[in-house]
Amino acid sequence: MRTFEFIRRRGLLVALLGAVVLSSGACDAVNRLMEVKNPERLREQDLSDDKLVDVLVNSAQGDFQAAYAGTFVWIGEMLTDEAITGINWEDYKRANLRQVIYYEGPADNMFTDLQGARYTSELSSSKLKDMDPSKVSGDDLAKTLGYAGYAYIMLGDAMCGADLDEGSTVYTPDQLYQMAIDKLTEVLTTATSDSLKNWANVGLARAHLDRLEYADAMAAAQQVPAGFVYWAQYADDGTGRGTNALYGEVHGANFTMSVHPRFMYGGLTSYRAGHVDDALQTDPRIQFASDAVEGHDAITPLFKPYQSMPFSGYTGNTIANGAVQDDPNGVPLYDRGTSMQLASYLEAQHIYYEAGLMSGTLTDAQVEAFVNQRRAYGNETAVSGLTGTALREALREERARDLFLGGFRLGDLRRYARQPNPTAANSFPTGTFPSAERGDYRDSACFPIPLSEYQGNRNLPDPNVGG
Repeated sequence: MRTFEFIRRRGLLVALLGAVVLSSGACDAVNRLMEVKNPERLREQDLSDDKLVDVLVNSAQGDFQAAYAGTFVWIGEMLTDEAITGINWEDYKRANLRQVIYYEGPADNMFTDLQGARYTSELSSSKLKDMDPSKVSGDDLAKTLGYAGYAYIMLGDAMCGADLDEGSTVYTPDQLYQMAIDKLTEVLTTATSDSLKNWANVGLARAHLDRLEYADAMAAAQQVPAGFVYWAQYADDGTGRGTNALYGEVHGANFTMSVHPRFMYGGLTSYRAGHVDDALQTDPRIQFASDAVEGHDAITPLFKPYQSMPFSGYTGNTIANGAVQDDPNGVPLYDRGTSMQLASYLEAQHIYYEAGLMSGTLTDAQVEAFVNQRRAYGNETAVSGLTGTALREALREERARDLFLGGFRLGDLRRYARQPNPTAANSFPTGTFPSAERGDYRDSACFPIPLSEYQGNRNLPDPNVGG
């Protein structure tokens, strides 16, 4: 028998077939629970059977990972300078122009999917705490708490603000990051696995950095060992739900995703010319098809991105050295089973050095040495004697390249805007859209609470129509 994953739908739990095999006892428990008039609906109180531990853990993981690639990354990057969408849906085209409207699809999907991930994780951890402690491992509980913590980080990164569980309070990103800290701190006291503790420490470092709590961010980042990676694992399992949704954005006749000229060699000139000289693609972290083609909307030039460092298929090869997408040792497109890094030692290092630079805890020479380490990896020439704004921009640029298209840029740009002296090199795109016929960028920098939530939660104040 297969597991069930649960998503909140106004107080009920909708059972969705998952992909993990249960024990015979767990199958019997689920069969008993399903003996109701509507076999697709279960009450929350029915989830306290200790034979359903695997169901709850895998439900938290499944809902989180479904929301991560397909919503948080794909829709979230539309507001940033990482990617261009050529999808032929007007509301998403507007989002890519930084015009997010509260009654349109991007706002609704972002809010609903991230809240689903948060709610399922918190429900799962709550139910595990209610069970006999001898039946629940510390790592099982820690996983659900960890996904809840990271869901709060996603909400803080993407949303202008968010209500929780039909409450009347709209929490700020700063408050959502604090909720993430609370959950991830609990992971440290619950988990027995070093991997889970390291995962929690990266999340803690990230949430503290987003709150501009630099000392706490550095302390958490220092706990993460070299080589650590924690993956959101996807698989081509035939169901669609367990696969990486980015596959569909770069494959087939209706693909929709392109590298933004901000990260292209030759920039806007190459983008509008529809071609990049292969010899220019020397940084392995940002590789893409050399020629533009038109995708879903048959208008917007699209340069298909190849897998970057946060993805499991990353090869470290470049088109400049002869590696091409069709070569098995080349630079592949995203596959259905491509996993994504939720946390890594490299991310922790970037957090440590950013926090150290912004707080003055580290010297300019220490930060510059890290910048040059990353520049060497990207086949870039070393810099020397950087200080002030120039050093900060250089550090931010290497972070953008190391974490390219991995789900970090939206939160980063919003944080940079909160820090002193934000600069144009690391800010949201403005002016005319790269594909000029699309018009000008607007000013949305986050996703508003959608109309569907105002309709479903009468405790909320009047809707915020901006974004």
